[in-house]
Amino acid sequence: SDADEIQVYGTNPLRPDTDGEGQPDRVEIVAGTDPLDPASLFAIFQMTAGTGGQIFSWPGRANRLYTIVAAADPTGDMTNHWGYADRPGLDGAMAFTNDLPARSQIFGVRVRMAP
Repeated sequence: SDADEIQVYGTNPLRPDTDGEGQPDRVEIVAGTDPLDPASLFAIFQMTAGTGGQIFSWPGRANRLYTIVAAADPTGDMTNHWGYADRPGLDGAMAFTNDLPARSQIFGVRVRMAP
């Protein structure tokens, strides 16, 4: 609500993205990042590939659930990865390791508040 934006989060209800970094305030609140800090955003911040698979990391938060999504190509629909859906969040870096795919894949991370 506008009242929560002002009183709880300190964001501007007239600006959907108070800090102007491209992620709406509501997205940052759900993800647990700071909607007042343009350097605080929800994104995969590291991806490495080795013989054991692809590893990517993102900033995690407690009281959130994380799901890895993937698509075979950029025009495809993102679907939940069968092995990583609604995993409880932890404060700090979280990571996912995917076996090296036979073909290229696009990955993402979905976050939602834990019930």
